[in-house]
Amino acid sequence: MRIDIWSDFACPFCFIGKKHWDLAVSKFPHRERLDVRWHSFELDPQARNKGQTVTQMLAQKYRMTEAKARQMNEGVAQQGARVGIAFDFDRVILANTFDAHRLALWAQEHGRDLREGLFRAYFSEGLDVSDAEVLVRIAVAGKVEEALVRTFLRSGEYTDRVRADEAQAQEFGLSGVPAFVIAQKYLVSGAQPPEAMLEALNTAWEEQPGKA
Repeated sequence: MRIDIWSDFACPFCFIGKKHWDLAVSKFPHRERLDVRWHSFELDPQARNKGQTVTQMLAQKYRMTEAKARQMNEGVAQQGARVGIAFDFDRVILANTFDAHRLALWAQEHGRDLREGLFRAYFSEGLDVSDAEVLVRIAVAGKVEEALVRTFLRSGEYTDRVRADEAQAQEFGLSGVPAFVIAQKYLVSGAQPPEAMLEALNTAWEEQPGKA
């Protein structure tokens, strides 16, 4: 059964959603029959490291006080802590995630999943995921050969793949992430509880022709 997932490494709810998804899949009896395809999505394609904090960015974007923005982040951090995520919003470097998406797609096709490492780098370790050296370190930690990573990052390969993912998201009318499309039929939006994700998986599975 096919699963399509759109997310962004600069999205805290995508990190939480990934954890919830992993928990749901661990309880799904047919998990070996899932064809999971991760897709790229940039919440802010114009994002750049300008020295602005997450708190300042949220306050400006949503026209709220910095105290209110900090309170929002604390609530997200509490949600993350329940699934083992150590959010440290004070250390987050607001950065463009385009190359991180390229790297994740490329590594995935070479049998390596760097998504957890990329999320952790952004939200817990205070690293700039638009920096090529940071991406190299994340990839090497994920058991990818350093020389191959450096060659790939310089190449510009997978640019079209990222753009195609984003175009497909627009075609589906996805305006936010995370978004989980199950069996090309059911949409689970946001970091829904693992129980809700598991219920959607079970429902979609029962409707699959020749599922036995």
